[in-house]
Amino acid sequence: MKIMKYSKTLLILSMIVPWVTVPLLGKNTLKRYIAASTFIALMVRLTNIGGGGMKKSIQEYLETFRLC
Repeated sequence: MKIMKYSKTLLILSMIVPWVTVPLLGKNTLKRYIAASTFIALMVRLTNIGGGGMKKSIQEYLETFRLC
């Protein structure tokens, strides 16, 4: 499908373009935002780890409402 082909290209570009612009930020700006980006990455990782155990219980909960 053409739509999926363009979507993959857009996803790849959205991952590459921010890394290309990093050298344009400057040293002081990069130092200022590195702490915030590290904190956000840590929080996302902890959320993923904590949410992994809940996946099975959520699926069981949703199966109780299945109308089969």
